[in-house]
Amino acid sequence: MKTASGDPARARRTGPDPAAAVLVTSGAACLSASAVFVKLADIDAGTAAFLRCAIALVPLVPMLLFEARRNRALPWRLQA
Repeated sequence: MKTASGDPARARRTGPDPAAAVLVTSGAACLSASAVFVKLADIDAGTAAFLRCAIALVPLVPMLLFEARRNRALPWRLQA
C-alpha cells in the first residue's frame, strides 16, 4: 500500500513515534526532578513559581514570534 507521498515504508508503520516517546519520557523526568532542585535550593514557593514561569518564557517567546511572522499578525488579545 502506498501513501499520498508514495513511500510504502510510511504506510506500514503504525503505533507511536519513537522520537515522541523519548521526548515525553525526558519531559516527565525533568518535571519530576524539578521538585528535588527546588528542595535543594531552599527557596520559598513564591520564588519557585516565579522562576518556573520566567524559565518557561525562554521557549515560548520564540514560538510567539514565529507564529506572528507566519500569520502576519498577533491575535487581537495580544495587541497593545
